[in-house]
Amino acid sequence: MVEPGDIVLVEFGWDKNLPGGSAGREDGWGGSNNPGFTEDLCSWLADRHVKAVGGDTVSIDLAQVNGAVVSDFGHSTYFLPNSILIIEGLQNLAQVPASFYFLALPLRTRGGSGSPLRPVGLVPRR
Repeated sequence: MVEPGDIVLVEFGWDKNLPGGSAGREDGWGGSNNPGFTEDLCSWLADRHVKAVGGDTVSIDLAQVNGAVVSDFGHSTYFLPNSILIIEGLQNLAQVPASFYFLALPLRTRGGSGSPLRPVGLVPRR
């Protein structure tokens, strides 16, 4: 269940296609070909007032095929206008449980619209 204030992270398994990933692709293919959210999903997440969305793709809400944008609803329509943060390029999401505490520690920037961050997942000990 998605509640207001939640951070929703999606594991597409796409990190294997990014440079350094297990697919061994260094040609930029994973950045110009990636899955993205549908407009219905972007709208649904915005309606639930999530705090942030993220995943293991170059752009979580933008779908591309060979560099051509197929869909791009989150950035301009549903997420940024509603103060929903976007977290992109995460790795190893397959190794975390379905629910955990997530911290995103950004660099301090002045006048910027984004930042590299150090993502931290806190999971209970087994």
